[in-house]
Amino acid sequence: MPGLTADAKIIAYSEGCPRQIVAYSDRVYGFQCHMELTLEVVEMLIAHSEKDLSRAAEYRFVNTPEELRAHDYSEMNQVLFGFRCWKLAITQHKH
Repeated sequence: MPGLTADAKIIAYSEGCPRQIVAYSDRVYGFQCHMELTLEVVEMLIAHSEKDLSRAAEYRFVNTPEELRAHDYSEMNQVLFGFRCWKLAITQHKH
């Protein structure tokens, strides 16, 4: 896949994003997701993108403000934070 090194491994993907998480090495990862999302941040993004989001239904992978508000970001954040802690523990154990 273009943009990946020979050793890179895609470890998470979705239909809308074929490279959700990429492992470039045992210590370097690329994330195409946002661990910082909370309902408060989502509300700020919605307010800032009101014009763009008014056409969200026209695009397959763009959520409407209602869909963005209904999503449980805490679950995603906990999983990604757990991944980060797990990798940190493994890396520290190796060295």
